[in-house]
Amino acid sequence: MTTDRNRICDIDINAYVDGELDAARACEVERHLSQRPNDAARVMEDLAGRSALRLIAGKARPSTPRAERRAGGTRLSLAAVIAFAGLSVMTLVLPNAGGQSVASPPSYLDDAMMSHRITLMRARMASQPEAPNLDVHDLMRETGIRVPRLPAGWRVLDAQLFPSEYGPALQMLVHTEDKGVLSIFAVRGASTAPTEPSAERMDGRSIAYWRKGDLSYALIGDGTPEEIDRIADHLEDGGLEQADAAIRPPAHRVTALPVLPDASARRANAPA
Repeated sequence: MTTDRNRICDIDINAYVDGELDAARACEVERHLSQRPNDAARVMEDLAGRSALRLIAGKARPSTPRAERRAGGTRLSLAAVIAFAGLSVMTLVLPNAGGQSVASPPSYLDDAMMSHRITLMRARMASQPEAPNLDVHDLMRETGIRVPRLPAGWRVLDAQLFPSEYGPALQMLVHTEDKGVLSIFAVRGASTAPTEPSAERMDGRSIAYWRKGDLSYALIGDGTPEEIDRIADHLEDGGLEQADAAIRPPAHRVTALPVLPDASARRANAPA
């Protein structure tokens, strides 16, 4: 996983543009931007805008030699970052030998897989009751996350918030009538996920991922990537739940026990 313990925020980037960071922190910002070509280009555009404003104000150059060196160094460093990022993007999306494009999966998939494993672990523990009720309005107000509209026959078994690289993320374990148990992961944050679902194998399971605006999603299951991709397409086409919706468990609670047999034994032996 590529999560940075010292996350780079807009304050750091603005300080970098203004030349106010020490060499170590500036290097971290440049590394951050090298992995995000769009952000690097936006920073370069901001620098160009500031230069234009100085020209209009009759201050085409920094007022001191030190400021001039600082501004020039920032531009050279950022230009190198953008060049490196461009090469990285070309490497990631150029066609492979089979003629198909190869793209790097978004980093939030690591969080999705980890929360999926923990959710399955919870399902096997008698001491960890599931939380199948989900108030969509509550979720949106607190996290800004919107949930995909679930197809008829799908039932939520467990819904939990997990920490992630982008902040709080929702992990839902759902039971389907004909697809078994699936996990839906949702997080608010711009990512490199495609706008149409794409699927692959990861850690022994199939995972499909996509984004809608500033929301990023993943669907995890035991089917083939093609099967999970088709299900994700259906989810993506179904739109998002409205703010006043509430996702409730079925009248006769469905659990993951048929899919997770070891959970049945644990619950059967659990004290009342």
